[in-house]
Amino acid sequence: MLEDRGGLFLSQKEQQCLSCIFSVSNIARISRRSATLVIQGKEEAVFYHGHKTPVIELPGCLPGKVMKWDPFRSQNSSDAIVDRYETMVRARKICQDDSLDHLIVPQCALVHFPDVSFAVCVEKKYALKDKEKSFGLYQGPGLELIVQQLTRLICRLEGRFTDLKWENIPLVEDDADLRVVLVDLEHAPKHFHGIKFALCGWLAENSQGHVTPGLIRCLPHYATTIYTTIRDCLSASEFSVMHTDLEDVINKARAISSRQIEIEQHYQQHSITYITPAIPMAIFDDWQPSLGANKEVLRPLIEHVNRSIAKQMEAEPYLVYAREWSLTQHPDAELWQKQIYENRTLLQQDLLPFLQKQHVVHAVLSAEEAATWDIHLRRRFHSSQDLFVQF
Repeated sequence: MLEDRGGLFLSQKEQQCLSCIFSVSNIARISRRSATLVIQGKEEAVFYHGHKTPVIELPGCLPGKVMKWDPFRSQNSSDAIVDRYETMVRARKICQDDSLDHLIVPQCALVHFPDVSFAVCVEKKYALKDKEKSFGLYQGPGLELIVQQLTRLICRLEGRFTDLKWENIPLVEDDADLRVVLVDLEHAPKHFHGIKFALCGWLAENSQGHVTPGLIRCLPHYATTIYTTIRDCLSASEFSVMHTDLEDVINKARAISSRQIEIEQHYQQHSITYITPAIPMAIFDDWQPSLGANKEVLRPLIEHVNRSIAKQMEAEPYLVYAREWSLTQHPDAELWQKQIYENRTLLQQDLLPFLQKQHVVHAVLSAEEAATWDIHLRRRFHSSQDLFVQF
C-alpha cells in the first residue's frame, strides 16, 4: 500500500521495484549488507547509509531516491518509520502554509509491506557533497532569515523534530539561493519530546550513546536571533516553561560565539588558512627541548597530526572545527602508547607551550575545559585525561 501525501510520485515500475527490493530473499541479503540485490532476475548494486535508521540506495532501480527502514530493531520499527513519514508530511505543510521557503523537507512516500510487517519511507535524495556550506563559515545575506525560519518550524512541530545536530541541517545552494535541507526529520522517542530539547539539546547520552546539541548549540553565532524568534513563536506559558534553561544555553552560546570569533581573528592575523599545516615542520625543527630531551621521539606524532588536520580541513567547511585535535585522536593504540603516553610531559609542558608562543597553537585545553565550550558534543574524548588542542 502506497501513501504519497509527502509529494513524491512513484511510478508503477518503481513500486514493483520496491516489492522486489524488500522480498524475503533480498531482506536476508540486506541484513548481511550484501553489495547487490536481485531485482527481476538481475544483480543490482546497493549502497548503505545511516546508522540508527538504515538507509539504502539502488540507483539502478530507483534513481534519485533513498529508502529508510528498520525491520531489525527490537521496538516496533514500522511505527517509527510511519512517525518519521508523518513528521515530514506535517513539516512540508507548515513550510508551505507559513512560506518557510528557505527550508527543504525532502519529498517522501510511505510504502507498507504487510507480508513482512514493516513500512518503508522513500525520500528524494539530495546530493549534498560539494554543495554543502557551514553556518559557521558562511556569513552571507539572508542567513539570519534561514535561522528564523528553522526556529519557527521547530516551534510549530511541537517537539516532533528533536534530533538537532550539525549533519542534520546542512546549508546548501539551491537555484542560487541558500537553503537548509532537513535530512533527518525523525519522530524522536518519548523521553526526547519537547521543543526545549530541539532548541537547547539533549546532553545526557541516549540509548545509542549519543548526545544531541540542539539548534542553539549548533548555531551559537545566531543565539540572539533564535531567542527572539522563540519568544515570538511560543505562547507566554510555553516560553516560561523553558525560560531558565533557554537563558542558560543562550548565554553560553554567546560566549562560545565570542571564542570562535577570537580564533577566526587569530587565523586572520597569522595568515592561517586551509592549506596551513597544523605544525609547520620548519618550526618543529627550530624547537629546542629543555633538559636535552630528544625531540625526534615526537616527529612521527607531529607528522600524524599534520596528516590528520589536513584530512579534516578537506572535509570540514568551518576552519575552526577543522583545526581541532585531541590527544587520543589516533587509530593506532600502540603508536599512541609509545609516542604520546610515554612522552606526554615533553609534549604538554615543552612542545605545546613553544608552539603557542609561535602562534601555531591557539589554545590547549583539558577535557573538562573543552567540555565547557561544548567541544565534546562534536568530538568524542576518550578519558578525563585527554587533551584538546586548537591549532
